[in-house]
Amino acid sequence: MAQTYFAVQTRKQEIFQQLSQDQKRLFIRGEVTIHNKKLFDTAKKAGVSNFGRFNNYGYLGLYELTASEIRKKKKIGKDDILDRAGSTELAANLFRIT
Repeated sequence: MAQTYFAVQTRKQEIFQQLSQDQKRLFIRGEVTIHNKKLFDTAKKAGVSNFGRFNNYGYLGLYELTASEIRKKKKIGKDDILDRAGSTELAANLFRIT
């Protein structure tokens, strides 16, 4: 089972490395969306009711800035921070979320 797992993971990595930067970014953004939904579902089950505040603490941990401070620094207005992130930044957020 371990050999199969590592063979699959190795193949996934090989395929991922062949993608363009835009394709990598879109793939990671999709993963972030999936895991964010799981995170919020788990938080809800744990009794979290203020998801904006909950999410802000995640941003504070990664960026040392609140969501509004990140938007101001990046000059992105009301856009979703993650929609304006590159693939490396998205990967860091995926790590944070998971």
